[in-house]
Amino acid sequence: MEAEKIIWNRMGLIAELAKRVQPSRFGRTALMKLLYLLQTVRNVRLGYDFRLYTHGPFDQNVLEDLEFAKGLDVVKVNINEYSYQSGFRGYGYRISKGKRSSVAEQNAKLFLKQHMPDIEWVVYEFGEKKAGELELIGTIVFVSREVESRKKSRSADELAKIVREIKPHFDIHTIKTAIHSLHEKGLISGL
Repeated sequence: MEAEKIIWNRMGLIAELAKRVQPSRFGRTALMKLLYLLQTVRNVRLGYDFRLYTHGPFDQNVLEDLEFAKGLDVVKVNINEYSYQSGFRGYGYRISKGKRSSVAEQNAKLFLKQHMPDIEWVVYEFGEKKAGELELIGTIVFVSREVESRKKSRSADELAKIVREIKPHFDIHTIKTAIHSLHEKGLISGL
């Protein structure tokens, strides 16, 4: 029974996020990072086991839950092609509310009510961020918590160097700016 409850809570949360975040900003990366931030920073019990991966904190179960939600028509997942001036083409996902989202929301009613301040917080703070920004934010939070768990104190510059080693496609200024912003919001400590 507990496992079924967790699944419905996750489905309800995914539906709620799909309702609140613009589809142009809500793809697989955004879903992954918003759930990570909810679980890690706001202590929302989702039961995921995030590990550091190519695009930041990742748990395969999030993608499996997304596919399950899609199969239940709790959400729609569209793949869009993007063209850049350089001629490069890319693909991105857009997640939006499905026809049966209310079923998931109803099954997770108490969970959603209990965590509504957390959901509103994550949407307000991060719902408008691009996937790359969320990748960096998630990575900084993950690394800072790993450093803190080892009872090591790091300066913002040292944390930025560690993150830069993991994410070399972000320049050091962008990383430091994100670190300072997250520190000011109280999302990372130990600096």
